[in-house]
Amino acid sequence: MIFFLHASIMNNKMRKWYFSLLFFLLFAFFASPVSAAIPEPTPFVRVHIVNPQLTPVQMEDVCRADCKGNACIKSLCTPDRANLNFGVKQNTSGYSTKGVRISKRNSNGQNSTVVGITPQPAGTHIQGCRGSFAGSCYVWPNWNTGKRAVTFVVKNTDTSNPTNTPTPPLSTPTPYLEIKVVNPQLTPVRMKSICSSRCNNNNCDNSFCDSNKDAKIFAKSPTKNGFDRYGARISKKNSADKNMVIVEVEASNSNQGKLDKCGSDVSGFCYTWSNWNTGKREITFKVGLSSVTPTLTITPTGTPTPTVTMTPGPSSTPTPSLTAGPSPTTTPSTTPAPDAARFRFKIKLADLPIAVDHINAEDVLIEVLDGPTLVQAVNRALTRGGDYYISGDMMLNIPVSKTYTISVKVKTTTRQTFANVNLIQGELRDCSGVTLDNNCGELVGVTNADRALYSGDSDGFNNESGSYNKIDSADLQVLITYYNQTASTDASRAVDFNMDGQIDINDFEILAKNYGLQGI
Repeated sequence: MIFFLHASIMNNKMRKWYFSLLFFLLFAFFASPVSAAIPEPTPFVRVHIVNPQLTPVQMEDVCRADCKGNACIKSLCTPDRANLNFGVKQNTSGYSTKGVRISKRNSNGQNSTVVGITPQPAGTHIQGCRGSFAGSCYVWPNWNTGKRAVTFVVKNTDTSNPTNTPTPPLSTPTPYLEIKVVNPQLTPVRMKSICSSRCNNNNCDNSFCDSNKDAKIFAKSPTKNGFDRYGARISKKNSADKNMVIVEVEASNSNQGKLDKCGSDVSGFCYTWSNWNTGKREITFKVGLSSVTPTLTITPTGTPTPTVTMTPGPSSTPTPSLTAGPSPTTTPSTTPAPDAARFRFKIKLADLPIAVDHINAEDVLIEVLDGPTLVQAVNRALTRGGDYYISGDMMLNIPVSKTYTISVKVKTTTRQTFANVNLIQGELRDCSGVTLDNNCGELVGVTNADRALYSGDSDGFNNESGSYNKIDSADLQVLITYYNQTASTDASRAVDFNMDGQIDINDFEILAKNYGLQGI
């Protein structure tokens, strides 16, 4: 309590003492910290470095960074730190962004890669910090007051001296990508470039890239307006400048992912997911050599063979081809008996272009069966007549006049079998006309799509191959082996499914369409 004394009762000494005490008490009261203004801090950055298990990681050094685009300079470096606060320059002349840089190595000298970043607020990640030093930078446009904060998530990539990491799993890691590129034999393939990308309607751009790599870990591309999908991109060429194609893609969260065309902004193959904000995505590109780039999905039908996703491209270690084997041991008759039955038929080959107007006799096998017994095997040429191929007359040495079963196979197709064909000794059975009568048995139904010959069987007439008369993965392996070559040998001609002299995408499309079919 302060007593106010009347001035008349105080002498000069008392009055001086009184006003000094009153001034002190009033100053103490109004100078209370409760009402004092707190000045804005000098601009500074708070840095944390952790591994994916959120355990602090000490780096070789942590520095302040001032950047012009991707070119940066460093200063105020502190070694062996996992956490650090430091001030930044105000209005650094000539540099548009400023922030923090961490070294490429941890304090143990092991190489580390940034797999995620959590900034506050959002800025720009510069992978590689191109310029006078190596490292990883995170920067913001120049600011003059307050703080910026960033947490780097790093992963040790030095497999020769791995870092022991704690076992507890990361519940909410910063989003990042793990990208691998292999051939069908799972051998790593170095690509010209691997990138973290983002896309919108097949138009994509690259955020972070590295060259001459077969695997890479990247932070997810920063979220950007207009982009709704984020993921990985690999170049169209490998590090040896050879064109590649996608053979297969294996990805985590594949229900949210898709293979994008990468659009016109970048060339290559992109796999992206709907935008995600936590955790990682994994993608393995399986690639093969080729000069074309289509991607097809082959799903077997009617057989228990597993689903195969495949784009043509010979593997670096070709699978031994299944070459066409010899014809059945029965030798076609060359001297017809006087009472031999004459026979002519037509059949549809569903996959041959109109330009193929003739199929050589050695590529066509016609068998006459009496129940399970082979009566005669004949090689006869086929010539196009409209939508069908028509055989020349053949002389069949049948033991008696009756109904027989006729089977027809071309080297590159499945087989079709037609029962109840009535053959009579000494007479012509013509089943090649516009209309067919019941004496042609099941050949009457030759106009039906399910009675055509379908291309894609590379086993020729080798009925001991294990893959004879069906279109399956064995045929696919032979096609991959000879892909992008001319059909100049018996083995390569076995997969020239459209008979145009080239093993190319057209043959692959035929196999893809007919995959899983089996002849009768």
